[in-house]
Amino acid sequence: MSQIVAVHGVDSTLAFLRRFDRELFQNIRKELIGSAQPLVRAVAAEFPAQPWSAEKGVNWTKYGRTERGRKPPGTSGASFPRYQISKVRKGVKADTGSSRRRSDGTYTILRIKQTDAAGAIYDLAKNQQTLTPDRKSFVKNLNRAKRGQPRSRVMWPTVTKNLPLIMVEVDRIVEKIEGMYSAEIAADTALRQGRSARASVRVRSATGQFGKMVR
Repeated sequence: MSQIVAVHGVDSTLAFLRRFDRELFQNIRKELIGSAQPLVRAVAAEFPAQPWSAEKGVNWTKYGRTERGRKPPGTSGASFPRYQISKVRKGVKADTGSSRRRSDGTYTILRIKQTDAAGAIYDLAKNQQTLTPDRKSFVKNLNRAKRGQPRSRVMWPTVTKNLPLIMVEVDRIVEKIEGMYSAEIAADTALRQGRSARASVRVRSATGQFGKMVR
């Protein structure tokens, strides 16, 4: 699965809802996903019907990259997924991320992802020294048609370009939550920040536990 983080932040607002008002959190989650549909359509439209041009057509769109969809003798694992534009475009989805904190201290609140395996390969396949000659040829064909910017051929550059399509709506949704719970969110945020600050100055033992060791 390939995914792109489209919006992240406002962690205090959604963290509060996730813990204290699950029903409202689920409703807001649905609103955020709904607000992202113009962006989903814009990303899906950027995936080409053919991954590259070829006089006799591209086998990847006919069979996958194995001969008529079959694995070569002596190999194991799943066959290479066939590139079918209808499935590739339907594979573009929006979701609201997860409750896991990012390295910069924020949380993902909305992301656009590619759930179709062939679509993810088209978007992210790279030319690496470890690739076999046939796979290098495959990536070169992709690169001749469209190179990744910076690493993604479609997802990242299209999301970045079209983010203004949804930001006004996302801001409206978040402001609505903050208007309902501003005092509670501020108090909860201050409490969590205080706990974090106290934890940061406490001494860890050799086993990673806080506090003094008792002998």
